Amino acid sequence: MNQPRVLCWAHAQLVAEHELAALHDLGALPQRTVSAQAARRACFDAARYDRLRVLATELARIHGDGGELCVRLGHHVFTGERLLQLMRSV
Repeated sequence: MNQPRVLCWAHAQLVAEHELAALHDLGALPQRTVSAQAARRACFDAARYDRLRVLATELARIHGDGGELCVRLGHHVFTGERLLQLMRSV
């Protein structure tokens, strides 16, 4: 089995990568400081939207291939059926 891989994104750009011993260790990684909402919106353009759509497509492919997914947004960690519900709504 492969080690879980973590990709950290900020402003729709990859900013860090980590390997974890187990997927549930994701919640233990330090949280990044969140920019103000106005700053996040100001940097969002078509290129960043495209990168996020590619990321969403790749997450769907990993799930379809039987891979296990976990996504953390701030201090919220989404796995299993709840993550699948969120991905369907995108």
